[in-house]
Amino acid sequence: MADHLLEAEAVGRSFLLRRRTPFARRRLLHAVTGVSLSVGVGETVGLVGESGSGKSTFGRVAAGILPASAGSVRFAGAPLAPLRDTAARRRQASRLQLVFQDTLGALNPRLPIGRQVREVLDIHDLHPRPERMDRAAAALEEVGIGRALLARYPHEISGGQRQRVVIARALIAGPELLVCDEPVSALDVSVQAQVVALLQALRRERGLACLFISHDLRVVRQVCDRVAVMYLGTIVEQAPRASLYATPLHPYTQALLAAVPVDDPRLRRPRTLLMGEPPSPLAPPEGCRFHPRCPRAVPRCAAEAPAPRELAPGHLVACHLAEAPC
Repeated sequence: MADHLLEAEAVGRSFLLRRRTPFARRRLLHAVTGVSLSVGVGETVGLVGESGSGKSTFGRVAAGILPASAGSVRFAGAPLAPLRDTAARRRQASRLQLVFQDTLGALNPRLPIGRQVREVLDIHDLHPRPERMDRAAAALEEVGIGRALLARYPHEISGGQRQRVVIARALIAGPELLVCDEPVSALDVSVQAQVVALLQALRRERGLACLFISHDLRVVRQVCDRVAVMYLGTIVEQAPRASLYATPLHPYTQALLAAVPVDDPRLRRPRTLLMGEPPSPLAPPEGCRFHPRCPRAVPRCAAEAPAPRELAPGHLVACHLAEAPC
């Protein structure tokens, strides 16, 4: 495997919730628990799971926007800079950028597009000032947007164009790693395909590494080298793309893949039906977190949390009942 650019080791992130009443106890929400994941130089790693599984929270911790409550995150061999160290944060941010899902929320509605892209160069003091707007225009052209949009405002362009603007703003500082949080979920299918093709082209041309967070397994299959599956704040399976899609070993992964629509409706596949809803992260179940919904659960699953096991080269699964593929 390529040298690790991003290394997360046993990362946890919890949130202390506000009291509902003055006399209520403070509650702790465990959004991410014990997640270990790495991204190699030039590698794209997918992080998938249901809504509320902790994917976006982990992405923000990996990008240094949120501090970890437990564990550690290293980027290019060094710990992420603390939020209070402004100078170090700026140096690191130029190499590690986050692409947000909500493009309207990520862009300032009161500033024109060109100024918002150029602002990254102003913050990091990159390139001479007279050249910065031209650099911003070139960045927009690289993602397929013409100079005509430099003076427009976010509400005056389409969702697909806003997503390209967010990508251009992330790329203009020359990062080595992008953390993409659901970058195509709010787009229609045709625009999704364009943005996915753009990300793949940029990866080839720039040698970018990427942590690609998504709930769309079809998109992840197109763009990722490795895939990690997240459930209720923990990683239950991770493997090279071909191995995970051909032989998923965890019951949750099997259920996710069985739910992916097929192009030909005549090609029926066996379905893995899950019982109930995901438990609350305020009170995660003991043992395996998936056992209340697992059709194969045995008493051991409720009593003992499974440790990840490597059952094939690079294929790790946290399940007592998983068997190595033949």
